[in-house]
Amino acid sequence: MMAASVEDLPLCRRKLFDAVMSTFVVGNTRSVVLALPASARARGRGAVLYAASGDCRNALETVGAWADEVGAVDVTLNDGNVVVVARNVLLLRLLRRGDVEGSAVSRIWCDAWLDKRAAAALDRELEAVVA
Repeated sequence: MMAASVEDLPLCRRKLFDAVMSTFVVGNTRSVVLALPASARARGRGAVLYAASGDCRNALETVGAWADEVGAVDVTLNDGNVVVVARNVLLLRLLRRGDVEGSAVSRIWCDAWLDKRAAAALDRELEAVVA
């Protein structure tokens, strides 16, 4: 069922249509894996800071690539836009849960319309964060 207007959408979905977010296109670039420093390889532990992270796809790709070589990777994500930070926190929390499918997280990440399972997963995680 489609909403009759943007105002009928929940607040978290309306952000996709507001003037500020209209310039942010999700999925318009491929993620980039950072090069693993030799010092991290020697220590057996990597660390990376994304001071203006945007979405977390680059961090996820980097962790996936480095994990096989160093095992542990510490990642710090930050952004000047609190909406971006909140979205990243929710996505990462959902990804670490065993009861949420990756496809549901993907829909939450980039689709304006959520199916019931993805919406329920998002609702549960929001309640856990706010409670």
